[in-house]
Amino acid sequence: MKRPLLIPLVFACAFTLVAFAQDALNKLTNSPDSKTQIMGEVADGKSTYKAPKPEPIDFEVIKSRTQKVQVKESPEMAGLPAPEGMMNLKVELVNEPELEELLPLPLLEAKDPAVVARVGELSKEYPESKLLLVSASVYNNSVTQFRIQANEPGAKEITGWSNIDFKHFSGFATYQVKGTDGVLRSYGLVMSVGDIDGQDTSVNIPRLPHLATNGPAFVLTEGEINDPKTKQLVEDIHNLYKVEGKRLEEANRKRTKAYEDRKAYLLANPPKPKDVTIRFWNRDGSNPR
Repeated sequence: MKRPLLIPLVFACAFTLVAFAQDALNKLTNSPDSKTQIMGEVADGKSTYKAPKPEPIDFEVIKSRTQKVQVKESPEMAGLPAPEGMMNLKVELVNEPELEELLPLPLLEAKDPAVVARVGELSKEYPESKLLLVSASVYNNSVTQFRIQANEPGAKEITGWSNIDFKHFSGFATYQVKGTDGVLRSYGLVMSVGDIDGQDTSVNIPRLPHLATNGPAFVLTEGEINDPKTKQLVEDIHNLYKVEGKRLEEANRKRTKAYEDRKAYLLANPPKPKDVTIRFWNRDGSNPR
């Protein structure tokens, strides 16, 4: 019985697609170097983004009501006890505040001349850009069974094994590879990856060269393994690791440590449910009793 590979989660895909889109926008004004590299930073467990604090709103409270509620919340991490306890739930009826109206952005048709012209420019500048869907299972932090497919019409899926721990490919959204053919190809990465510990006798893991001494290597086992374009996807991601492997390995080590440190902190300092305030108003100007 074959073990199914992991399926990308919706929220993970959405997060990565947003990052990919933002990176694509950056490319409009910043041409990348013509070399194999990761585009942008690699997450290492430290938050670099600080959300701006919203402007405070002066609510005019008409009436309020508070009650204590016993709650049990989902834990922040797997393996932690669920935060539970009493919290104060306050519900306030307020007068409608003066909020700025957010106007929707104008929609442009796909056949709009400006859209067609811009897409044409991007196609010429990045003719080999692809979005890859990758599902991976890592055995004992050393060997990975992967499934890769480009997200485009007619794309063919390919399955195989690699001597790279694919968790190292977490933490970034886009990369580019200059192949031996001299063509610079850019990629967006949507990946789901998970660990499988221990020995599974139902899975036939092929013998692969040692990564530390022989470099990145892979073997293809299923799918269109003889299709040159499909095989190129696998070759390019391994060529990326030849250049960026040390950086990716170190970032993964830091992410793992940050996760373990956070988990240890939460175990030593169990969080308690926080008080919640809910405010509501009627937009027609009338207020219920």
